[in-house]
Amino acid sequence: MRRWFTWLGLGIVAVGFGQVAIGLPQEIPFLSNISTSSPALKLWELGQKAITEGRPKVAIPLYKQSLAVDPNLHRNHLSLAAAFLEEGEEKQAADAMERYLDREPAHLSVRQHYGELLIRLGRMPDARRQLDRFLAEAQKQAQPDGILLHTHGRLLEIAESTDDPYEEHLHRGIGLLYLAYQPVAPGTALENQPETLLCKAALQLNQAVRLKPQMPRPRLYLHKIWQKLGQTQPALQALHEAETLQWEGEMTPWERSSLWSLLANKNTIVG
Repeated sequence: MRRWFTWLGLGIVAVGFGQVAIGLPQEIPFLSNISTSSPALKLWELGQKAITEGRPKVAIPLYKQSLAVDPNLHRNHLSLAAAFLEEGEEKQAADAMERYLDREPAHLSVRQHYGELLIRLGRMPDARRQLDRFLAEAQKQAQPDGILLHTHGRLLEIAESTDDPYEEHLHRGIGLLYLAYQPVAPGTALENQPETLLCKAALQLNQAVRLKPQMPRPRLYLHKIWQKLGQTQPALQALHEAETLQWEGEMTPWERSSLWSLLANKNTIVG
């Protein structure tokens, strides 16, 4: 798996921002104090016991039996995904995650892991849909910039593998912008480089604009970059250009809301 900054094309050593491994999130609600009054829950708990003992082959049929007894006990799908991953059965794990998300669409961290797993399986269009949806929800919930950086990195990998130059420049540019926001320890390769990173980000986003001038999304992030660099006129120009374009389509709800807010307050942007 490539490290963080390879995809950014900076040729520097990765310092790490919580790189996500394929697996299931720690906050999955496997409750220890649930009632064992139902047969389905008893079967699920037996499956959990088998998993903790390192016996996924035993756990899998128990989870399936639990689902047969109670199809609404959705945690079984997630438990099956974990067990299949333990067995190296990534395709079956992906199927189980999909079934879980069909029933629990708001479980954000599972959607992120599902997107990662789809990349591993080479299902790039499906992975992009899942990660785009994850990104939209992560922005809405104000997730840390490091998570957004990671997601744009994965979307960049997908763009590279599907030969989509516009998406490559877009996600590399946005990724560099978020990288410039990251706190950096003194003495590391990124120390004192935020302006350099922002300029590299602007270069990438301008390439995206040239490839698809009808798209407003790169202009939103160009505005943020020029504002950060104290360049008032380019910042205003990016806003004016974005205002004239069709917003529906590629922009997330958070990005559209952000653009509306910026346009409503553009008269306050001064040098």
